[in-house]
Amino acid sequence: KNETDESPSFALSRKVARGGLLCDDPGLGKTITVLSLILQTMGLDTEKRHIDYTEITTDEDIFNVYWKEEMTPCFRRPALNKLLMTLIRGCKHMDDSTYFMFPVDPVRDQCEDYLEVISHPICFNDILAMIGSDPNYASSFKEFYEDVLLVFMNATTYNPHDHFISEAALRLHSEFEGLVRDFKKKYVKSAKKSFSSSCAKPNSSVAAILEKQKRRKLLKSLIPSSSTLLVVPTTLENHWEEQINMHVDFSYCTSKIPIIFHYTPAHARDSNYKTPGSYSMVDIMSLTAANTHYPMIFIDRATKARLPSPYFLAEFRIVITTNQRLSNEWKNGSYEEELKENDNNLYRVRVDRSTHKACPLLKVHWLRLVVDEGHSMGRGGSQSN
Repeated sequence: KNETDESPSFALSRKVARGGLLCDDPGLGKTITVLSLILQTMGLDTEKRHIDYTEITTDEDIFNVYWKEEMTPCFRRPALNKLLMTLIRGCKHMDDSTYFMFPVDPVRDQCEDYLEVISHPICFNDILAMIGSDPNYASSFKEFYEDVLLVFMNATTYNPHDHFISEAALRLHSEFEGLVRDFKKKYVKSAKKSFSSSCAKPNSSVAAILEKQKRRKLLKSLIPSSSTLLVVPTTLENHWEEQINMHVDFSYCTSKIPIIFHYTPAHARDSNYKTPGSYSMVDIMSLTAANTHYPMIFIDRATKARLPSPYFLAEFRIVITTNQRLSNEWKNGSYEEELKENDNNLYRVRVDRSTHKACPLLKVHWLRLVVDEGHSMGRGGSQSN
């Protein structure tokens, strides 16, 4: 990278797979190993790493990289020429641009000391000439932008603030900024349309920025948690519950009363439903708020019934669900698809995600995901895989 190049680097980084595979034979302790990992990292959460601020990108970044990477001189030169001519011909005060079209002549314009005050004189015709003659001019849009601003700055530096030329410069400056905003919006829109997928041009910095921006928006919409999501075959739900009760000392996790909640179709119909000796969902929320109980384990026993709010799920340290649950829910689409279908304000305004169609499990930023019998997933082309 050139040391004088001030533009940020947005090379598409290699995606590193995080996690691992436990491939021991049955009976050698894979379940206990996973439970040990969960207990060892008890208390960690996704709140602090919810958004990586070193990856924050803006539309300004998209424009700058798109301009430099994709706009060749044959496209760049007519675009700049049109932008400047729009300012010159379209200014609200007809005479404003005429003051800045040609170089200042100290004798003709009766300003003998002009070149002593202004070290870098420039006019609109100078800029048009550079656009037409130098194919490398404004390879960074900032170069063109600063040259136009210099025209106005020279005028306001040499003339008193209430002089008619200073006033014309300020008016044109304001109009120019508006034109630049619209100009950049147009090319950002074009970039997003052309590089909506990093697969379009895998080595493109524009695609890298858009991918990071998309990920940041998604992470901002997810609910942070300290929870582990366990996805298991339906036949192994009881096995996991038995292993947890057998090997986990809940007093290690909390001094409060631990809650193991079996979610059934009856709970899906009525949040106040409970059997003798158990809790309703309303009870759990109240007891958690009172700081007397600790939501420890959520076990999904209602494969076809709607899950509770993702906020409710995120309260538990371990959430156990089934492959069949994900198969049933996936037909409703991903959370990314839901966000696309809704207004873009969903990225900025937090809403009750339980009212939307994507599976609540997809709306939580889980601390980790564990898939039991994962080797069976992806076989064949059926929806359940």
